[in-house]
Amino acid sequence: MSEKELTPEQQQEQMQALIEQLQNSFNPMDYMTPTQREIAELKLEQLEAEYLLVQEKKNPRSRMQRDLIESRYEFEQTKLKENETAEADTSNAERD
Repeated sequence: MSEKELTPEQQQEQMQALIEQLQNSFNPMDYMTPTQREIAELKLEQLEAEYLLVQEKKNPRSRMQRDLIESRYEFEQTKLKENETAEADTSNAERD
């Protein structure tokens, strides 16, 4: 069956399957620089300590590393808030 013979739903299913396959086989850590990988692997407590040093302008890291720390810390904080909101919504829905 060629692409022209597929229905839009079948095309969408194939595209979704391809995306899932790529997500499962692709590890972004393989394409990071050693510095990016180091910051990505920091535990949350270590990340918070590094972030506080960056905010106090006492961190000896390079500008790029400090920017990565800030970005990752802000991402993690946003993710935590979204999870808390989702959990609160779920518990409110269960009470109703």
